[in-house]
Amino acid sequence: SLNPLAFSFSSLYKGQMILASHSDDGYLGGITIYEYDYNSGVWERKFYEKGKCESGIPGCNYPWVPALGLDSSIHKNIAVAGASQILNGTSGYNGAVYVYRKDSYDVWNKAEIIHNPFPETGANFGHGVDVFEDTLVIGALGAGNEHNDSAGPGRVYIYKDGVDGFELEHT
Repeated sequence: SLNPLAFSFSSLYKGQMILASHSDDGYLGGITIYEYDYNSGVWERKFYEKGKCESGIPGCNYPWVPALGLDSSIHKNIAVAGASQILNGTSGYNGAVYVYRKDSYDVWNKAEIIHNPFPETGANFGHGVDVFEDTLVIGALGAGNEHNDSAGPGRVYIYKDGVDGFELEHT
């Protein structure tokens, strides 16, 4: 069963909803992404991806709030979920963004993972995400801290969808 107090941000687009939970099945540390479609007056779950953030798993900062789904966005056949607390090597809270695409069979699939192009401790890349048409905007609220322990001024990254997925266009 889901803990309704553990849902992170959700996003709606024309009868589609992406919803993230950072506490699933009574386990603080479960990370789950849901996609629902609204059909005939009922929200129907179409996609479900569950993972766990446990001690010793690379990319997880247990016991802190898990990484995936602290922000999410959906537009047409693209959904994104920020994972701002994912590690990158020795860089804590460096972050990543998971991109999901709906295929021609109406099935959602994880298409790519976008990692911080400028890795640094505390960047929190993916803390804010938004997708519209062919543009993905990613916020990194702690970026620019020059690897010290204090928070940086932050950065915004703008990506454009291309043949091989999203490509960095501007910071």
